[in-house]
Amino acid sequence: ELASLALIGRLGHQTLEPLLKEHPAFRQSSQQKIIASLQRCFESEGCSQNVYEEFRRYAGFEMATALGAILQACEQKLCVIVEGLVGSLVAWIASLLYPHARDYIIIAQSCNFTADQWLVKQLGFAPLNNFDSSISDGSGIALCFPMIQAACSYLNEALMTENLGIKQSKVSLSPSLLH
Repeated sequence: ELASLALIGRLGHQTLEPLLKEHPAFRQSSQQKIIASLQRCFESEGCSQNVYEEFRRYAGFEMATALGAILQACEQKLCVIVEGLVGSLVAWIASLLYPHARDYIIIAQSCNFTADQWLVKQLGFAPLNNFDSSISDGSGIALCFPMIQAACSYLNEALMTENLGIKQSKVSLSPSLLH
């Protein structure tokens, strides 16, 4: 999650202190040390403003894999469901690289922490659920999946009716769940 906060700081031009302040992953006593270390990194590297370069510097293999999966799903016009700080960050990065990705991304749930709320605002839409929870374990995706599946079924039925006169490809739901 520190990589997510670093990328928000770099690409979103956000100060690190409010991002770390309330986040449960970082103890209060270590926050100043983390902020100082990140600031030194930021100052020594300079800010490239290149999404690819910043992502390469701070993201790991898992984030890169998730980003590739989101971009591929969007290319195939599949819905992508994300949850939590890392999932929302990778969705935001995907939208920076491919603005139409926003059309396919669904945030299942988001925490009430500054970084999570900032990402929701950047993506421009609200999560389906807000459980006022600090846990992002995939439970929001599990709860939203049947609702999204029902919505896709309804849309597919509506598209098939002769009253609308529309015969387009079906709306699909990606079988892989990202969180």
